[in-house]
Amino acid sequence: MSVQFVREAGRLLNSGQTRTLVLSGNIYDLFRISQEHNGTLHESYVPMVELLCQTWDLEGVIVVIYEVNGPIRFLNPSHQNHVRDAYVRWRGSGMGRSVSGGSGRSATAATGTVSQSEAGRVFDETMTRAMTNPALALELMRQMCMCSRASGPDGACLAENLVILIEGADLILPEAPVTQTSEADRQRVMICQDWFSDPKFLEANDSVVLLAESRSQIHHRVSRLPQVMEVEVESPDLQTRLSYIQFFNRSMDRDGEMREVRLWGSEEELAELSAGLTLHALGQLLKGARHDERVLMPQDVVHKVEDFIKTQVGDDVVEFKKPE
Repeated sequence: MSVQFVREAGRLLNSGQTRTLVLSGNIYDLFRISQEHNGTLHESYVPMVELLCQTWDLEGVIVVIYEVNGPIRFLNPSHQNHVRDAYVRWRGSGMGRSVSGGSGRSATAATGTVSQSEAGRVFDETMTRAMTNPALALELMRQMCMCSRASGPDGACLAENLVILIEGADLILPEAPVTQTSEADRQRVMICQDWFSDPKFLEANDSVVLLAESRSQIHHRVSRLPQVMEVEVESPDLQTRLSYIQFFNRSMDRDGEMREVRLWGSEEELAELSAGLTLHALGQLLKGARHDERVLMPQDVVHKVEDFIKTQVGDDVVEFKKPE
């Protein structure tokens, strides 16, 4: 499951068809990764961001992660100082713009050459203030992309390409009529609209990946830009659920013991009957049965599927009819 959407996302970005990608659908689930440790290949299931970070942790790439009410962080901590140094050179050459937040709500930019010490102070201060000011965070990341593609007297300010992952894009850029949006919301929309439609950004090699359950939940002035493309993350299929069940049955529990879940039938039958569940929901079912040391019965699975689907679409939208 994960391989397919990751490959499609990589193809769109590597081909240059888009520099801004929306990953939508089953983004809050678990995804399988394999890591080598001491010559042994270990399998685990991780959230979406960790999967993308491992996939795009490549030479010549700097991965930046931003989430609502969180800091701008770098996958490799040393990359923060590397980007800071590039920003200082960029601002010191007079090509860059400083960023400041007004009343903690908006972000503005001012041009002009500043000293390296001043540019460094502005970068550090902005990184700190961005934790509570999404508009400031977006403007700073946009300027990182501007710095990345700029060339100074000594060559490129930043030789590496940026991959920026923005979690909760639907919360940062919520869909609503313009007349009903707050000043802060409009500011964020304007920053992203200018950023993602900038011809120089489109011609460069930096990328922005927005994570949201639905593209329609992101403000239409951003989501409907022709430069923005979408890749849907599908729900786990039969083989994915089976692989997860097999992995779960061969992993340690919280007490460090290896205990298989007792099933009424085979692992294949459980995988078939659990259609509609995410791996998160399937894991809840398996953990409960293992903790209670009881046999997991078909009616337990059916009940879990019913409850899960109702929580996703609403009790008044779907009704289940069970044959006798």
